[in-house]
This record gives sequence, C-alpha cells and structure tokens, in this order.
Amino acid sequence: MQIGHLVIPLPPLIFLLAVFAALSVAGVLGPGRATAEADVAIVICVGLLVARLAFVARYVSDYGDLLQVLDVQDLGFDAPAGLLGSFLILAWRLTRKDARRLPVIVALLAGTVVYGSGQVLASQMVQPDLPRATLPTTTDTTEIIQISGKPTVINVWATWCPPCQAELPVFAQMQREMPGVNFIFLNEDIDTSGVRPYLEARDIRLDHSLHDPRGNLATRLSVRGYPTTLFYDRSGRLVAEHLGPFSQATLSDALKHLFPK
Repeated sequence: MQIGHLVIPLPPLIFLLAVFAALSVAGVLGPGRATAEADVAIVICVGLLVARLAFVARYVSDYGDLLQVLDVQDLGFDAPAGLLGSFLILAWRLTRKDARRLPVIVALLAGTVVYGSGQVLASQMVQPDLPRATLPTTTDTTEIIQISGKPTVINVWATWCPPCQAELPVFAQMQREMPGVNFIFLNEDIDTSGVRPYLEARDIRLDHSLHDPRGNLATRLSVRGYPTTLFYDRSGRLVAEHLGPFSQATLSDALKHLFPK
C-alpha cells in the first residue's frame, strides 16, 4: 500500500488492521476494570513472541547476533507456533473468574475475519507474469529477461536504499548456493556509473545484474518501493511478492516453501 511517498508492505498492514479491529470490538463489548482489551492484547503479544522465537529456533544459525533476532523487519514468524501460543494463553486467561469470555472471543473472531478477508483480497490482486525485456548489465553488455524453465527471483534494488544494501549480500550468497534458481538483480539507480564500483568495493558478486535507470521494467512489474523481490515459477507465473528486506533466515524460508526441491 502506498500513501504519498510512504510505502507500507501489505502483510503487516493487514495484520495491524486485524489487531485494531480486535481491540476495538473488545473495547466496545467489554468495558470495565478487568478489560477484555487487556486479554486480547496479551493473546496477540504472546502469539507474536512465540511465533518469532519458533522461527528463530528453526534458523538459529542464520541469525548472527541478538540485534538480528530483535529486528523483526524481516517478518520472520512461525505462524502455526504463534497460533498455538495464542490458543494456550487464551485458554489460560479465560479460566479466571473475572474473565470476560464472550467479548474476548468475539473480538478475536472479528480480528480473524478482518485478517482473512485482507488475505483473500490481496490474493486476488492482478499478478503480472514474467515479462520479456532486454536490459544493459553491470558488465556493459545486454541481457534478455525471459522464461528460462527455472524458477526465477527478481530483486529490485538501489545503491541509495539502506534495506537493499543490507539484504544484497544475502541474495548474492543464495545465488551461489542455489544454481537451480534464476536470480536477477534489477538496479534502479538513475546514474548507473556508480553501481559497479559499489559492488566491487563490497566484494558483492552478482550474476544477471541489470540496470533499469528509467524504471520502465519496474513499472511493468508493479514495483511500489525498494527493495522488492518477485518470485516466479518455471512457467513465468508470479507466485509471491515481498516488499522490504529479507534476512538470511527469511529468504531461505521463502525459497524452501516456494521452490521445494
């Protein structure tokens, strides 16, 4: 979603709307000292905490330090574990004598409906297939983007974009480790002369590093902000889109689920 120059990734926006709906319903139905709002907030917070810890536990070797674990911008959450944690804390909270059971349950159901509806609407948005295009490369040649019979990942980035800078080494490593996936790096710098020195200074080696200085291909791909990563299946059909930075863990998780071996 884009508000002026502010671009908000859709998944967290849908989640925040669902949380707002749940808390609003709880506030209307359960006013009083032992508020239903508090119970709903606790259920949501515990679910998020459990989901994050479970995800980190699965990919602990990919998180270098505590700061990376705390940086939830990578959206690394284990949904089933989070739901289980929420259910257990909900069951415990509802056993209290002063629990406002009906308002809490109705509020959480309202949040679930909003979240589910948002996911359905998001899935029905137009998903363009992999376009054919010829673009200049970082090595001063040209390259054709086309259906190759392999899964394709297009990472749209710019040298002036801090989240892009953070995730680019992760993509470079993944490109080396997964030769069965066609990784394409689409740079959006208006002045392309600094891209190659930028990569060389940081010892980042990319195959299929292309320039799109006027943003023509990014427009065709419906890119709204940077970094954006697009995942296409073997037939060139878009199967997933991610706005925002990946960590080593979340990129590994996405590739494992989208392109299982």
